Amino acid sequence: MQILIIVVSFLVAVLAIGAQMLGVAVVPLSPLGIILLWVTLTVVTLALTSWVIVPQGSRYNTEWFGKYHRTLNPGFNALVPLVEVVAHKWDIRIQPEDVPSQVCTTKDNAQIEINGLLFWMVDDTRAASYNVAEVRRAVAALAQTTMRSVIGGMNLDDTFKERASINAEIIAAMQKSAASWGVVVTGYEVRDITYPQNIRATMEKQMMAERLRRATVTEAQGQKEAAILQAEGAKQAQILKAQGERDAAIALATGEAEAIRLVREQITAEGGASAVQLKVQMAAIEQYGALAKAGTNTVLMGDAATPAGFIANALAVAQAVGVPATKAS
Repeated sequence: MQILIIVVSFLVAVLAIGAQMLGVAVVPLSPLGIILLWVTLTVVTLALTSWVIVPQGSRYNTEWFGKYHRTLNPGFNALVPLVEVVAHKWDIRIQPEDVPSQVCTTKDNAQIEINGLLFWMVDDTRAASYNVAEVRRAVAALAQTTMRSVIGGMNLDDTFKERASINAEIIAAMQKSAASWGVVVTGYEVRDITYPQNIRATMEKQMMAERLRRATVTEAQGQKEAAILQAEGAKQAQILKAQGERDAAIALATGEAEAIRLVREQITAEGGASAVQLKVQMAAIEQYGALAKAGTNTVLMGDAATPAGFIANALAVAQAVGVPATKAS
């Protein structure tokens, strides 16, 4: 464009000068004035067209006479007049690219329809300009072929649960092929996988069977836990009962021991023996009277046949357990 403007203005100046030399006044300027005007226009044209502002997120490639010269970074960039021109403008931001749906065959010969979303960016603008004709079309085609290749190496069951590995394999495979184009693949996401009707019906049956199995397992686990809790409860109840009986027996024995200790202290105290003998005599008389109740036939032998002998025997038992004897008053 610079050269064209300069050539056109030069031809106009030459024609004007030629017309004046022939006596035809085209412009009211002398030949020197026409030359100065042409020089001025040329300088202004070069000044206005010998720089370029590259926006942020972009890079421009320049050429000298049709050959790559350099890459311009964002900001103000001066150009060499007449010889350096901007040949390619690239957006170096991440580009989303829809990968159209296609039918892929898995390793076990099942056909599925799959599509995805590709994220890529131009990293080397020189390679993107001169190593491939249409970068966007080439990237999309490479994504489709790579996706078919990855799906072809997997079984159908793996496609249900390994989307992350599918994405990773596609990215790794595309990185190797797209590196020579100056393209970096930053991400790939499998968007939709459509299975044939017969496979979907089988999947639904498997899903129902899995839900039934989980319900059965959950119910069995609940019954097991309930039985364990019941057994633990019964065990704990028995332990508590045994502990209660033990504590009651200890308390009863402690009470009886304390009662015996108190009785013993009272017996050994002054007048305690006489009190015990009086108590024994009274109890013996009560028991002897009980034996004489109507309707009771009892045969007493020896000294026990009389009340005095019965009381004497009771006192003898008391003396045998440690109650000291005292003289009857």
